[in-house]
Amino acid sequence: MTGIMILFKVALAVMLLALILLIAGLASNRPPLLDPPGLFPRLKASLGSNIAHTGRNSPYPELEQRCYSAPADELLTQVRAAAEQLGYVIEAQSQERGLHLVITTPLWRFRDDMHIRIIEENAGRSCLEIHSQSRVGRGDLGANARHIVRLHTMLDQLLESTPGK
Repeated sequence: MTGIMILFKVALAVMLLALILLIAGLASNRPPLLDPPGLFPRLKASLGSNIAHTGRNSPYPELEQRCYSAPADELLTQVRAAAEQLGYVIEAQSQERGLHLVITTPLWRFRDDMHIRIIEENAGRSCLEIHSQSRVGRGDLGANARHIVRLHTMLDQLLESTPGK
């Protein structure tokens, strides 16, 4: 009887520890769980996917594709500056105005990959396509969406402070 009780207590302690780690991971990434499309779709995405990407008509408002009143080369310069200020490592840059960034998560120290492509729509207007993906795991607890949001926020600040913008 005591062996079963010990096994039960160990199993309960392991489940409690897993729950604490899950909550800590979600808390560190601060996903907007109550924003559209709602709590359950967001939890499902955070726990069951390790990818986030921007796009037109995204169900997640913070992942809507961003366009800027800036030529593609200027936007690329600002994206590089934003990435450097955030501590994202620029792994590679393509000739087609693309970047590959590597981001190390603060809590777990996992390395995530972010691929950015800058598309010039017309003279003076460019859009970002961003894809962020964890290298390990099945769920990212909202980390990849957070990487994109942080980049957008920093980029917005840099573009506001650019003379003539």
